[in-house]
Amino acid sequence: MRPKKNGGHYTWLETREPKPLAVTTDPAGFARVEYPFYTNERLETGQISFSVEHPDYCPDRPFATVNAAPPRNASLFARAQYWLAVLLHRTSARPGPVVLTRGAILQLSGYVGAHEFMRSNLHAQVLNLWSSDTNLWRDLKPGVIECRRIAAGQGLVRLVWVPAQGPAWFSDAVSFQAKPGETNALELELKPGTRIVGRIDDAVPRPVRNGYVIVEALHSKQKKGEDWISWHRWTTIDTNGHFTLDSLPRGTLEYIAMGDGFVSTNGSGTFNTSMRYPISVALDSAELELVVPTERTATLQVLVQDDQSQPLPDATVSLWPNVRWCDWGAVIFGSDLYDTLEYFRSTRPRVERSTNTFAGNFAARSDKRGLAVLKNIPASAHSFSVQHSRYEMPVTKGPFGMFRAESVTLLPGATNFATIELQKAGTESIHH
Repeated sequence: MRPKKNGGHYTWLETREPKPLAVTTDPAGFARVEYPFYTNERLETGQISFSVEHPDYCPDRPFATVNAAPPRNASLFARAQYWLAVLLHRTSARPGPVVLTRGAILQLSGYVGAHEFMRSNLHAQVLNLWSSDTNLWRDLKPGVIECRRIAAGQGLVRLVWVPAQGPAWFSDAVSFQAKPGETNALELELKPGTRIVGRIDDAVPRPVRNGYVIVEALHSKQKKGEDWISWHRWTTIDTNGHFTLDSLPRGTLEYIAMGDGFVSTNGSGTFNTSMRYPISVALDSAELELVVPTERTATLQVLVQDDQSQPLPDATVSLWPNVRWCDWGAVIFGSDLYDTLEYFRSTRPRVERSTNTFAGNFAARSDKRGLAVLKNIPASAHSFSVQHSRYEMPVTKGPFGMFRAESVTLLPGATNFATIELQKAGTESIHH
């Protein structure tokens, strides 16, 4: 969800009412979607994002304006202008239509070495077409898969062969031109990927504890700052600091690593002051030996007080250090522990998640002294928030709107200190 007046993105959680339920269009093509009036506190919802699926058309994942009216606290003049525009048919109070298009047809087969050595158990990865949509592809015949819902225009596809056992094989990322109703039949050569043999640098004391590495393999035609065909994997790091990944498609490797007391050093990207970036290396050989450069993580000790400057127990302090893959998609550092290979290999679609203690979990609860101690934080984290059942953080006004957060500067390898005083819940709200 996005609030009115061009606010940020807010996740529509299952815990919200109404819940984000799937709905079906009626005979006239309308779908009635109930959504929360507020995205957060008193910020009114202006847009929602959703997916649209139909068996005969290309899927879409649009943002739609669901309420174009000014916020309730807008001036009388602004509200009058809006309703005048509605009366004069210059704008609509109803969301615009989502226009689905007929798809092109893509048929794929793959071989190893020579055309007569065809393979089955194939999976396709098409740019801007989510692989998790299980109803998109069908087995046309042994060794040939087909999708009839490919968007028109220039496309990019990679074919993956996933044997019952052993590493995956990949085709090159191949361009094709898609036209509605027309068929592209591609026969692609499958090749083994790159095997990663890695270790954490010697700056990290052994034994290494709770270590893991996450990688994203980008194809050779990928441009930074654009959407990509994802091959995403993760694995644990053993106590000696070593790890392996059996097969990644050739191109460019981006990776991060973390464990008790360490994190991989920061890469480079557009938003270096507010984002953390993976390290990038070339994937252009059968095997890559990797030594992961590291830096120490930080500890943050926060003293939480009530409005009388007294220690406040049972407050949750959290941080959200982000990592930005391909200079495009940002997630909480270390939270994306899923594996594309295991997803394709599974008999039913699922996402493998880790039980790693530190993975994407940068939160702690204050004790009876009001102290919350957060350990193992990437030093790039620059703000924290506090939640409590009876108290709230003061609202801060910035150039991009209102928020509840406190800035902090963390020094790696050190315990950093901060004090925050909360006010009684309901004292003020975030609004337009």
